[in-house]
Amino acid sequence: MSRTNEGRLVRPGPDSEESPLRVRDQTAFVPSGPVKAAAAKIVFVLSGWARVFSPTNEALVEAGDILTIPPELECHGFPAGHARTVTFYIDPKYLADQIRWLPTAHPLVHQLRHAL
Repeated sequence: MSRTNEGRLVRPGPDSEESPLRVRDQTAFVPSGPVKAAAAKIVFVLSGWARVFSPTNEALVEAGDILTIPPELECHGFPAGHARTVTFYIDPKYLADQIRWLPTAHPLVHQLRHAL
């Protein structure tokens, strides 16, 4: 929550920088990067494929893959043709608070813990 000039409390919208969770649907046709976010990112690859590089790793992702990227990790993406993704940007404090509600056997829990 934040305050307006009149002192009223305002709940941030879903695309606000103050929101703990933002979602972005994107189709990339050209290389991107370097890209770095303060939020943890969970990237769902919907179609196409791409190579994603970070200073310490490289991943080849294709439709059906899920990529978790820790906060502040600089990445470069190189789509082959195109890569359509849906990315969840999650505030690390919010994620740490919410992950406890997921069952430990959930497929993403291990990856999300490493992204914190």
